[in-house]
Amino acid sequence: MNGNPREMLRKAEHTRRLVQRRAQRRRAIIWMAFIALFSLLIIGLVHFAPIIIEKFTIVDEYLPRDIERQYRELQDTRGRQPGQPDIATPQAK
Repeated sequence: MNGNPREMLRKAEHTRRLVQRRAQRRRAIIWMAFIALFSLLIIGLVHFAPIIIEKFTIVDEYLPRDIERQYRELQDTRGRQPGQPDIATPQAK
């Protein structure tokens, strides 16, 4: 039972260093995961930011109530174009 005190100190020191290494490894893995998630968030934000901005701004899209405005612009465009009339639009009967 009375072992060598030097041997007991060496085992205790070895155990303490082992526990420290495990704790340090665990902290390093947690930090790597945190950095990876943060970088994925930044990459996703940079990638999808133009799409999100475009969704929340009205560029050259018409609202459903703007049919009269579309018709007037179509008539203006037809008036400026020389040549034959557009056959894709239906003619009045």
